Amino acid sequence: NVSVTHDEAYLYVKLRGEALQKGVARILIDTIPNQGNTTAASLPNVTMTNEAEFVIELKQNGQSRATIDPYYDFYNYLYAVQQNPPLIANKMPKPLKNNGQFTAIEFVLNKQLTIPATGDVIPYSAYETGAMTKGNGNPEADDYNSMTDYSWHDDTIEVRIPWQTLQARDPSQREFIGDVYKDGYDASEKVEEIYIGAAFLNEAGDVVDTFPA
Repeated sequence: NVSVTHDEAYLYVKLRGEALQKGVARILIDTIPNQGNTTAASLPNVTMTNEAEFVIELKQNGQSRATIDPYYDFYNYLYAVQQNPPLIANKMPKPLKNNGQFTAIEFVLNKQLTIPATGDVIPYSAYETGAMTKGNGNPEADDYNSMTDYSWHDDTIEVRIPWQTLQARDPSQREFIGDVYKDGYDASEKVEEIYIGAAFLNEAGDVVDTFPA
C-alpha cells in the first residue's frame, strides 16, 4: 500500500505492508522523462517500468538515504565535470544513461580556501544531504524531532523528501534540473507528473513485493 501527497517544500510518501515489520523498503522516483535507470544494485532481479532518477533506501536501524543516478547528479556534474581543476572524483567519467548505478546525494559546504593573512588552508568539505534521519515528526510528541525525515512504526513508514533533494529548480512550476550533459548548466525541464513506485525486501534482501505489482 502506497500513498503520496505534497506541499511547496516536500514530497510525502507513506508505505504500509506486512513485509515492513522485519524487512527494508525502497522508494523509486522518476521525475523527468528520458533519463534514469531501469535497474539498481539494491533491487536484485527487478526491472523498473519507468526510468528512476532516485532510489530512497529505507532501513529500520536508521541507516537510510536518498540516492541518485550519477548521470543526473548535478553535484557531480558541477564539481567533477565543470570545475577546473575538479574538486571531487568523477563518479561517472564517461556519462551514460541507464547505467544501473545510484550514488549518495551530497552538497558542498565550502571550497578549499587559503586565508591570506595566515596562510592557513581550510579544506574542501561536503555533506551527504541524502542521509535521512529517523524520528518522530509530530510536534505534540515528547520525542519530537524537527529534523525527522522518516518514521517507522511496525508495518508503516512515513517519509518526507525535500524537493531540493529531488533536484527541483522551482516546485511551484513543476520545474526540475534537466539533462545537463546535453543542455548544459542551465538545463531545466517542466513536467506534468512524476512516477513513484516501491519495493519491499525481506531480511535476506530478496524482493517480496512491489508497487505497482
